Amino acid sequence: MERRLFDKPMSELREAFVRARFAEPKMFGSPDVESTSIWVNAPAFHAWLKANWNGNDVVDGYAAVLERVATRASRDEVLRSLPDMKCLETARTLLGSLDADTSLYHSPFSKTVVLVRDHTVLTLSPNTPEEIDISVRPASVFDVCWVVSTERLHGRPKAEAALAWLRQQYAAAILSVRESAERDFDEAVAVSAYGTKIVKAKWVIAVHVERNGVAWLFPASAFRENKVRLRQDVEFDRQNVRQLNHFDPKQFQAYMTKDPTKSFLEDARHTLLRAMFERKSYAQRLITIDDRVIKDFGSVLVANVTDCPSPLPSGSRIPS
Repeated sequence: MERRLFDKPMSELREAFVRARFAEPKMFGSPDVESTSIWVNAPAFHAWLKANWNGNDVVDGYAAVLERVATRASRDEVLRSLPDMKCLETARTLLGSLDADTSLYHSPFSKTVVLVRDHTVLTLSPNTPEEIDISVRPASVFDVCWVVSTERLHGRPKAEAALAWLRQQYAAAILSVRESAERDFDEAVAVSAYGTKIVKAKWVIAVHVERNGVAWLFPASAFRENKVRLRQDVEFDRQNVRQLNHFDPKQFQAYMTKDPTKSFLEDARHTLLRAMFERKSYAQRLITIDDRVIKDFGSVLVANVTDCPSPLPSGSRIPS
């Protein structure tokens, strides 16, 4: 009899996971990013620009972008944006010393002037009426985004081009995060009831606790379409081979040498997994084998069959 593990179809759980990824603070901070306004400070937006701007060369890339979608600022415009201070003459002298062919792009929001010729940013921050803090540093994606946003929000001559560019890049950044999240979901062996959490593993062990721990071993591919239901109390563990219950080094050595035609990893796997599923005090456990003896084993999700799709896919019975 087929067991129903989820109240929603897998396609809806997949979409829920994507939206949860959007909402992460290191991404866009909102699950509805595809239908909301542009947030130029979104970490995922900046990451996209850094990774894809003119062949990963942000320095050369932003000059061409600003030329296309932002209006150059005059030195007087920059000075007018500063408060009337006694130290204003310092800023005037500094700007006046720049070469005539240096392109200036000003963003009053971030108090910066992007100097395109030498790819630097000049920060003019008033501290007191007597003093102005002037610093120079390499330009970043953050600075360019502020300049382009200023173009749009202040209705400057290239406002429409700035908005079109922001929309295009923002949509591309969203699509990149969506595709990455969808890949992660598709590669996962388990998903939570609401789709917001997943677990990837190289192997899955389905344990029939009610039948004295009878267990089956499956590769991850067996649960790509129909996934294990991930419990809230799943435990994560990183273990060394010798930390596993009932591990017998002599027996392990015998497995290594008894049949040279059999895969060493296959025999070692059965020895280790018999010990794993005996830890049935845990509802679910993701164990990562961290040991020089079997480096390529990877991680294994140990789950009760009641959390696995029914009928189970074809797998290998683990000898008891």
